[in-house]
Amino acid sequence: MMEAPARIGQYELEELLGGGVAHVYRARDAIVGRTVAVKILTDAGCADQEVRRRFLAEARMLRDLAHDNVPSVYDFGEDQRGHPYMVMEFLRGEDLGHAIRGHHTGGMKDKLRIALQVARALEYIHSRKMVHGDVTPENVHLGDAGVVKLIGFGQAVAVPDGTDLYAFGALLSELTNGVKPIDEPLNEAMRAVRALVARCTSKNPAEQPQGFAPVRAELERILGDAPTPALRIVARRAESPPKPWRAAWLIPAILAAAAVLAVVGRFALGRRTAPPPPARPALAKTFLSPAGDMVLAPAGPFLSGPDRESITLAAFYIDKTEVTNAAYAAFCAAKGHPLPGGFTTDQPDYPVVNVSFLDAQAFAQWAKKRLPTAPEWEKAARGERGQAFPWGDQPDRTRAAVGLPALVPAKAFENAASPYGALQMVGNVWELVEQAGAPSPAAIADFTEMMRRRGMKPPAFGEPWCAIRGGSFNEKDLSPDLVWDSTTVPVRWKDFNIGFRCAKDAPQ
Repeated sequence: MMEAPARIGQYELEELLGGGVAHVYRARDAIVGRTVAVKILTDAGCADQEVRRRFLAEARMLRDLAHDNVPSVYDFGEDQRGHPYMVMEFLRGEDLGHAIRGHHTGGMKDKLRIALQVARALEYIHSRKMVHGDVTPENVHLGDAGVVKLIGFGQAVAVPDGTDLYAFGALLSELTNGVKPIDEPLNEAMRAVRALVARCTSKNPAEQPQGFAPVRAELERILGDAPTPALRIVARRAESPPKPWRAAWLIPAILAAAAVLAVVGRFALGRRTAPPPPARPALAKTFLSPAGDMVLAPAGPFLSGPDRESITLAAFYIDKTEVTNAAYAAFCAAKGHPLPGGFTTDQPDYPVVNVSFLDAQAFAQWAKKRLPTAPEWEKAARGERGQAFPWGDQPDRTRAAVGLPALVPAKAFENAASPYGALQMVGNVWELVEQAGAPSPAAIADFTEMMRRRGMKPPAFGEPWCAIRGGSFNEKDLSPDLVWDSTTVPVRWKDFNIGFRCAKDAPQ
């Protein structure tokens, strides 16, 4: 077992969280500056070729998944001892098994929201021709703000067709077991839930739902009929790292006492009702910033990827244009950061290029912003209905800086804004996004040759890579895959057609 603190490449291991054939550490990404989870195969795990194969298969599967209810894998490789490792999104909260036993999964509607998010994750991975194979409460994570993640992909397999229906039905039964139908709306909801459980766990394939799309749709329908919950799901917060097995909450008792006091107060005041709380002000559609004005992408689902799978995101702001030469020059002057190679001062309104992912992160930190995630970038580009291009579903070369001899100003093509008002989401410059991933052997070979020609050190094993989105001015074709596909580059790579834009969390 590696003793923390220790280091694997850019990842500083800070504390052992647990594990079996693999140890899981809370760690810090020294380049990106975020907390991550690093999962490392033990000596015993490495000695078992089947365990090692499953570990690497899990890393590759998760690397290729991008869904709100599936944890992100940022990186994977081998440490200095030859032990495989993967770097994952750090999850704060507890697993559903502990939440069920501790009786803090919330009211009926909360339970159904948990089940719905699990169903959405399973619908998504099945669309990728994968089966999870181990759907249990312990492999469902309840995180901050009620976000649910399906974890435990060690048994997942890639198959043309398959189902996790029975296991999901058993999980849904365990999650909703013990709910008492105290009124008619809850009676109706429980009858529908029990019918869904029966169909999922039926031994007759003809009686089972045809995949998770109808399961997800049925849960959404039931949620529309379910009563308002008495308890909001709140993922437990703990000192670092979180310890989900500590004493159960007192929240239900506190809420119950508050309800009694509210009733007593109501009668004491002669049945007068309190005025409704003031409505929450709507988020501004624009956010003005000296480092680049931003537009709002509201919270909610959008259709992602070539198959238009539904992904739900929180509200965020994204730069209306690519970061310009003027904005980047202001950053360099303020922070003493070197200007990019070939930088010219006579095109202040053009997008800055020849910047690396690390340069873009430094700018974003200075501007009190961040880089967009890959799903955020895609939603900003194509809107909630997942249209083929920022302006609509029909290709139109007059609306994009594609097939041109050179860059154009960042505010060009105002008639081709995305549904939220972002410009140049297709063409002009490739845009760096917060999405790590392992490169293909072909990409490694290509960049090894290009970097050698430039006198740069070729990519090292385990070196971090990132993604670029949207294409550039020298693309030959205007293709719909420019709004959903990506290309990987080393984080230190710079080029004449790579720039970026920033994002920022909206008040929740």
